[in-house]
Amino acid sequence: MTANFPSLNRTVIYLALAALLGLALWLRLRFIHTVQLYPDEFVTLLAIKMIGEKGLPVMPSGLFYDHGLLFSYLGSLAAWLGPARWLARYASMLFGLATLGLTFWLGRRWFSPGVGLIAVTGLAIAPAAIEWSSRARMYALLQLLVLLTLWLAYEGIVQNRASLRWTALLAYLGATLTHFVAVALAPPLVLAGIAIWWRKRRGREDARTREALSPHRLIASSPHLLAEAAVFTLILAVAFLVKRTGQPKGIEALEASGALPGLGQVFNIYSNFSFNPIDGWQAIAPFYLTLPALIFAPFALIAIVISFLASP
Repeated sequence: MTANFPSLNRTVIYLALAALLGLALWLRLRFIHTVQLYPDEFVTLLAIKMIGEKGLPVMPSGLFYDHGLLFSYLGSLAAWLGPARWLARYASMLFGLATLGLTFWLGRRWFSPGVGLIAVTGLAIAPAAIEWSSRARMYALLQLLVLLTLWLAYEGIVQNRASLRWTALLAYLGATLTHFVAVALAPPLVLAGIAIWWRKRRGREDARTREALSPHRLIASSPHLLAEAAVFTLILAVAFLVKRTGQPKGIEALEASGALPGLGQVFNIYSNFSFNPIDGWQAIAPFYLTLPALIFAPFALIAIVISFLASP
């Protein structure tokens, strides 16, 4: 799975990684200590304060603040060590640095040390990454948990290791409790899982191909599959219920007996999808065709083209 560049000495690689991590740390510390709090950070800090006082992120207005729930609880723990304003930002920075380390490790593991260094370089100096791993918000934690989910799920399927897949589910639960947008990862996870499994099975074809690819054989080879699917569904239900508790779009408070209708309400609010490619492109284009993202877009395009050309 790992390809090495013979010309890259191990010592040079790790010195370069240390230099990049040092640069990333310096940039984030500079941001933390020179840039004022963003309005949304005050909301997170209030949620952290309410957790310390009440055990729940219930605002003085009575609103349950579900946004960044896991980060708010972790920030509340960090606040035991000092002022929440600084400790919440430091916690976010640590999550961002952990993401850099994991990015290098996965790049080296799946491709080569050079790929890992290139990925870390981009993430270390990307302005958006610097900003949101330096603010008292949940985005750096979300990025780390999503990357963990993808890594563990992929290798859990390829290696047919239930322990990795269960850990991926735990990471995904954390991601959905960190930001509701993580539920958007569910369809790609399922489709990618099916595609990876299918390709793996096709690679082992023999005279018993039909039997090997049957659902019965799939369940027999992965006895935990049904339980994993049930837990995956439960995680999504929990994410929807937590979002419903936060009264999205100003809807009424959730009654204890209204859990099931509450799931439907949240789905109706967030399932207004558009399949118009023009509208879709207009929505996502700013993420790729405006500075500073525009600097990285050509490199990403080249990497995608090369990966397709290099694939068997």
